Amino acid sequence: CMYGAGLAANERYMTKEEAAMVTETDLQPGTSSSTSIFYQYGSNVETFDEFEYFVGVSKVPAYCFYRCSSLKSVKLPGNVTSIETRAFQECYLLESIELPRNVASVGQSAFNSCSKLKEITINDNLQNIGSYAFGSCSSIERVNISSIDVVFGIVYADKASAFADNGRNVSFYVDGNVIDSIVVPDGITKINGYAFYGWKQLKNITLHNGITSIGDRAFASTNITSMVVPNSVTTLGASVFDN
Repeated sequence: CMYGAGLAANERYMTKEEAAMVTETDLQPGTSSSTSIFYQYGSNVETFDEFEYFVGVSKVPAYCFYRCSSLKSVKLPGNVTSIETRAFQECYLLESIELPRNVASVGQSAFNSCSKLKEITINDNLQNIGSYAFGSCSSIERVNISSIDVVFGIVYADKASAFADNGRNVSFYVDGNVIDSIVVPDGITKINGYAFYGWKQLKNITLHNGITSIGDRAFASTNITSMVVPNSVTTLGASVFDN
């Protein structure tokens, strides 16, 4: 498909130099799934680990890999800062994804219905996750994060959790260890909506006096049985503890 799009000189292969010159506009010159250069080849693309050499790509544009139904493996370029709406939706065979360090946002339904997706690795700089970003990913079992501090920096979409409708228990890991107990670090004053939504392994959390706000459904669908809410909390969202 690179040759057909005029991005490679040879029909059989693409050089690293050619890959480095490709931008997100070359991959997705329009705004719908049918304008992606992968659209007509979607069922034939099985691996794209070479994507990491596309260093001129700063974002994975909307619908870029939409319905690449045979895609099993992909490595994202290190320069990518965002993964946009439905970029990988319905990549049914994709099993794992590592978000590069520079990724700050994952758009609405970016990985929706990636039903074989089992493992996600989230980087330190992720700030925004859109609604249903990983929705209907029925096989997700493990989310790797570098530290618990990462969680407090993420803002989720208002209407839905990133992992909604997965129908499974999702476990979160730091350094290979499952997280079942958390002491909120000093200096954290706000717990965003959906911050721990769906953390089925989470049983205990300690909040310090100094936290002023807890957002909607922050601890919903966890296994926390009791919690002391500090007197410093002045704003308590809807369905914070709803199971």
